Amino acid sequence: MRQYPVLPLTLALLALTAALAGAPMAGAGPAATLPAAPPDPETPVSRKLLNDVPDTGQFLPDTAVLARVDDHPITVGEFVAAYFSAYAPDVPRPDSAGRAEFLQSMISKEVLDRLAAAIDRPFGFEDRLVMREHTERALSNVLFQRVVLDSIQIGEDEVRQVYAQEALQVHLRQILFADRPTAETVRAQLVRGKLKWSDAVRRYTLANRERSADGDIGWKMRIGMGYELGNAIFTLAPGQVSRVLEDEDGFHLFQCVERKPVPPLDYESSRRRIMTEIQQYKIPFHAERLQAVLRRQAALTYDTSAIVWAAGRFPSARSVVQEEGGPNIVLDPSVPEFASTDTSRVLARYRGGTVSLGRFLSHFNQLQPLTRPAVNSFGGMRQVVDDIALEPYRAQLAREKGLDKDPLALRLIGDRLERLRVEHLYQDSVASKVWVSSEERRKYYEDHKVGFITYPKVRYATIAAATKEGADSLLRRLESGERAEAILLADSLLGVRRGSIQEQLQSEEGRAFHKLVFEELKPGQAVVVGPDRRGGFAVIQLLSYDPGHQLSFEEAQHTIDDILQREKTDARLEELLERERARYRIEARPELVMRIRLVDPSY
Repeated sequence: MRQYPVLPLTLALLALTAALAGAPMAGAGPAATLPAAPPDPETPVSRKLLNDVPDTGQFLPDTAVLARVDDHPITVGEFVAAYFSAYAPDVPRPDSAGRAEFLQSMISKEVLDRLAAAIDRPFGFEDRLVMREHTERALSNVLFQRVVLDSIQIGEDEVRQVYAQEALQVHLRQILFADRPTAETVRAQLVRGKLKWSDAVRRYTLANRERSADGDIGWKMRIGMGYELGNAIFTLAPGQVSRVLEDEDGFHLFQCVERKPVPPLDYESSRRRIMTEIQQYKIPFHAERLQAVLRRQAALTYDTSAIVWAAGRFPSARSVVQEEGGPNIVLDPSVPEFASTDTSRVLARYRGGTVSLGRFLSHFNQLQPLTRPAVNSFGGMRQVVDDIALEPYRAQLAREKGLDKDPLALRLIGDRLERLRVEHLYQDSVASKVWVSSEERRKYYEDHKVGFITYPKVRYATIAAATKEGADSLLRRLESGERAEAILLADSLLGVRRGSIQEQLQSEEGRAFHKLVFEELKPGQAVVVGPDRRGGFAVIQLLSYDPGHQLSFEEAQHTIDDILQREKTDARLEELLERERARYRIEARPELVMRIRLVDPSY
């Protein structure tokens, strides 16, 4: 199956319009020429719910054919893989109409693939560069698949052990520490009976709210806890203390107070999820062995002090803020600024090159904020340094192992080649033929003027404080007229980062402090919030409030141009597809789409 992500030029190339989905296909042959679907079994084989309906054996196998374009079949397995790898916001709903639409988009993609291959536009220098970079990345990915993922063995006994833990609920207490040595010392004293748990909580925990409750965090379920943490906690007998466990909040000790059974989920429906959890736990151990081989090949060495210095200037990529509705995960996509003299610092050296801080920043900034790893530690930053330095060596090792002939590598490289050809086809035959006049833009603005209004927006400052006294001191400084920007700048000059200036739209209801900054504070007002789960506080000051306004034509015309360009290119693309579909024998069975087991194959 030729699969590739949605083209950046227009999303219509993979997720076409609903009208296209319903259009009759020229040249469509009789449905009977496709293999008949297997009949529904009379006796249900399972009562599991899949796609919100009982699984009675009605779902088609992955090899069942849904459509053909000449001699190319589109199977159920290919449909499911393409559905879950496509650009999520543009994937149709999984109801019958949405599935039929997606099947039509796959047929249209196959038509475009064939047309682009027939034209075979010569590749230029930039195309060859794209293919070279993609080939190196594809070989790296195949090496990881074959050497790491395929080498992970998971026994049925491991799965059943986790499944048995999920039939329990555990009442827990915890102590949160700032460093491992203190946590290990306290654990040893607890285990030997030289220190009472309640005394340890009051003396050491960073979670202020848990001091008065002996660290009690209530009853916890095993599902969603992760393999390492779950195994460490759900194997404890009442009264036992866990080993020291580390996460982004710090270092934890847990004590089991009591346990009780809970009704388990269906084993078969849980098995794949548990196997994924175990695999995710084992991946780093297998990956590190591969990394060690690559580091030796590349003669990779690190400047540890430079990495530690640079990592210390990055914020935590993710944090948890306790709000009225519960915990909220806050992403911090900011990247610190470095002086030009610092960007030349070398973080690592390898055979054939170096990784400077400047090169690191260039690579890191190209990553989508949601996918950026945490690099505020030596280990996190070193992993990204490895990614930069070792990628050519991964591809080299893949070739040495013959993986450039691996079917997965050939498919990944072939997919990118097809995508590049279709991009050229689209640019030459669709995008280059579209032009929007100023008169059209003006008319669209006048016809849709009511829609060009901005959302209310706020700008606010957040400044963290370790104690309530520190937060109150900050609040008094702000109330006396000191500017939040000045406080944060002074901290930054001292090498401290404890806050930021942020903007938020009224439509972003899920973000931290949304109710506070939109409903409770007025511009200039500040308030102390906290404590959070670690006992910390924050001062929030609303700096400005923009109630929203009518956009002028000049402000809106770039958006209007994008809208009209998209409308015209979609229409032209549809015309192109209508002409080209007549050249092929196309057969489809949209009546089968609700018999597809639409479950993400990666889980």
